[in-house]
This record gives sequence, structure tokens and C-alpha cells, in this order.
Amino acid sequence: MNYSLYLFGTNKGTFIQYPYDGEEDFLHPLCTCVIGEQLTVHRKGALTHYAFFRQLDSASSQVFGICLVTNGVYIKDIKALYTVFDKIFSRIIFSGKILRLSETGKTSYTTDKFTSDKTALEQAESIVHEIINEDLEPYAVAMPHNFSGLIATKAIALEERNSEILMAIEQNNVVHICPNNDAHSSISYVEQTISNLYNENSQLKADYARLQSQKKQYRNVILLVLAILVCGVVLFFLNGSLKDTKSELSNAKIKINQLNNKVVKLNGDLKSTKASLTATREERDKIQKKMKVLKDKVVLSMPIVITDIQIANTNNDGDIETNYGNDIHSSRTMYLKPKITYTGINTGKNIDLNVKLYTPSGMSTGSSSPHGCSYSYSMYVSSGNNTEKLTSWGGASQGHWKSGTYRFEIWYNDVCLKAKTFTIY
Repeated sequence: MNYSLYLFGTNKGTFIQYPYDGEEDFLHPLCTCVIGEQLTVHRKGALTHYAFFRQLDSASSQVFGICLVTNGVYIKDIKALYTVFDKIFSRIIFSGKILRLSETGKTSYTTDKFTSDKTALEQAESIVHEIINEDLEPYAVAMPHNFSGLIATKAIALEERNSEILMAIEQNNVVHICPNNDAHSSISYVEQTISNLYNENSQLKADYARLQSQKKQYRNVILLVLAILVCGVVLFFLNGSLKDTKSELSNAKIKINQLNNKVVKLNGDLKSTKASLTATREERDKIQKKMKVLKDKVVLSMPIVITDIQIANTNNDGDIETNYGNDIHSSRTMYLKPKITYTGINTGKNIDLNVKLYTPSGMSTGSSSPHGCSYSYSMYVSSGNNTEKLTSWGGASQGHWKSGTYRFEIWYNDVCLKAKTFTIY
């Protein structure tokens, strides 16, 4: 799919765009009206603009956006497009070149003007091209001749059916698509989680500092009590008059009783403080358990990180006819065998991967195929960097696969771990 890419936004009241050309007339006004996040589709002749943008900070009205411009092509699944944009946005944030995520869970620009950082722009373009080639290519189709519509603007919710959204795009040249749920994107969930943990940690630090201050005050009071007792004893021995001594002794006893009452009260306060400290420690343990649960969720959703997929052509006995990485020719094709390079996360366990093979005519399945994929593969997850050769898929006769573009997708549960597009010549 051929497209033009634009990165844009506002920072400290200044509009930023890369590359900078006539598209400012369309992109700049979008930055002044967004609340939360939005996808705007603008058709102008054979050109279709898909602009995804998000408000980074409501206090300073910072906005960052990504715009794809296609010629004679439109995206047939808007929800898939929204997911692709959200994935690109997250990858740019975690790369830390243009956007960054603070310890309080806030997203902001790394520099005042990202267009001056060539390295950051090249990395952002690489992220966009990689994700679009892997995740969006299947949804790009030629624009129909009757795809004209009115010169009008319409707003529609992302939660509407995809057919309703496409109908709105066909009937109006400008369509604003917004999610009803403020936490629709994956990055919003991460931001909120980090912010909550940061606030809880700050409260624990404040409680601990208050307890330390109270402990110091109690220590000073006890020292004062001891000093008063010593003074009473000294006065007793220095007083020359027995009557005065008795009177002083009586007064000293009264003071001692009063001080004993104070000590009892202070012991009660100290016990209460210890109980409060115990409760604070329990809260800290709960937070640590929450962090572990969150980490376990990440491990369950991505037990391995696949960094590469290579394809070989094998015969019925499993012998390699065309080695990994070499060009595969249709006349010699039999079984296609993928090999993955991965890093183990949830190590020491067996996992089941679902493999989807897309041919020029759609996903390839057989009588033994599980629901929703070509076949499944069980593997043991080792630690560190490893390779794993998956089961092959095809037929025993040469020329089984015709020429064209193919794609292997490796899935774990509902998460696509990696996709590989390749050509059979």
C-alpha cells in the first residue's frame, strides 16, 4: 500500500508538522478541538486522509498526531485501523525519542520541536512502516467509483458497527470517529496504572515521615520526664527544712502521678502509632502484590517475544528443498516451514501457538485446522534468545503453492506475536 506519512501536533502553543507542506490547512485545526483522542477521515478526490491524534495533557493542551494519506485506496476495517494507530502511538511513546512517559504516568514531548531531531524522525517512520506493512496491508482496497459522498461533516462513535462507519465515510467527505470509553487505548491503561502506583507510593512516604516525627517527639517527652524526676530528687536533698522537704516530697509525688499518667497516655499513643505503622506496611504489601499481578498479566499475554520469522520449503520427509532466507519458487513448493527467533519471558513452561497462513486468496485451512487458524503448535519456552522450527504446512507434490504474496502470523491466545510477509516467485 502506497501512502504519505505526516507527524504533527501542538507543543507550548506552537503547531509542529513533519514534513511541512500544504497539509497544515487540514491538520492544524484538528489540534485545536480535540478532547481525549480522535480519528478523522477526510476525502478529497482520490486522496483519503486518515488522521489519528491525541491530547497529551489537558492542562497545557498538548496534542500529537499521525496522518496517513492514500491515493485511490481506502481502509475497509476502521476498527483495525484504529488499533494500528494505537499500536503506533504506544511504540513511539516507549521508544522515548519524540514522546515519553513520566514516573507519574503523564505523556509529554521529549523536546520542544521534534522536527529538528533527524534520528527521532527516522525511528518514528520506521515504526510506522513496520506496523502498517505487518498489520494494515490486508485491509487496504481500491476505492470504488461511486465513493463520492457529500461535502459535509459527521461525527460517529468508534463503537458503532464497521459497516455504519464506512457508510458515514461514503456519504460525507469529513468524518470524526471518537471512542465512547476514555480508556479505550492500551497506553491510557498503562498511564492510569503508573499514576495510581505513584500516588500510593507518595502517600506511603508521607505517612512514614509523619510517624518518624511523632517518634522523635515521644522520645523528647520521655527525656523531659526523666529530667524532671532528677530535679525533684536533687531538690529533696538540698532542702534544709524537714517541713519544706515533706511539702516538696508531697508535691513531687503529685507530679510523679501526673507524669505517670502522661507516660501511660504516651504508651497508648505509641501503641496506636505501631498499629498505624503495621497497617501502612500491610498497604505496602498489597501494592507489591498488585504489581506482581500486573507483571503476571504481561507474562500471560506475551510468554515470548518473537524477533524474526524465516521460511523454508521442505518435502514430505521434512528435508529442506529451499533453505531459510532463500527465494522460494512456485514450481518447487511443497511444504512451507516457518522458523522463529524468540526471547523467552514465561520460561520453563509449554505454550500453544496458533499459526495463520494467508495466501493470495485468503487464510489456508484444512480438515485438521483448529477454528480460526491454519494449525497449532506446542513448544517449550526456554530462557534467553532461542530459535524454534514450527510444523510445516502444504502438500507432497511440487508446485503446491502458486506465485504471489503470502503472510505467516504467529498468535498466542488473542495476541499476534509476530507476522512475516514473503513472496513465492
